[in-house]
Amino acid sequence: MTTLEDGSFDPGAIESLKRAMARSPDGAERVIAKFLADAPGWVETVRAAGARQDWGVLARTAHDLKSTARLLGGRGLGQLAARIEAAAKTDRMAAEDVARLDAALAALSAALEPYRARA
Repeated sequence: MTTLEDGSFDPGAIESLKRAMARSPDGAERVIAKFLADAPGWVETVRAAGARQDWGVLARTAHDLKSTARLLGGRGLGQLAARIEAAAKTDRMAAEDVARLDAALAALSAALEPYRARA
């Protein structure tokens, strides 16, 4: 599992989410499952919006990816998405960061999988 030592996953974020959603016993599990289902589509939308230079869609989608990844402890993915969002807001494409999204998402997805079952 990718951990906080390499800066890409903070497992403490899951505990914070579980505390925040204490009134919903399966709330954290549902958030994780929704992210795991939606994030690949967000990454594809980022890629497609960048290719057609649709800066508004690119910035909004990168923002959603950044926020949700950070909520779930995905520091690495959150940092990439933040740089993509910032570039899009100045009508630029952060191509190197976009190219790294798949690997960052795969790492976060692998890190979240054990929490999905026990969140």
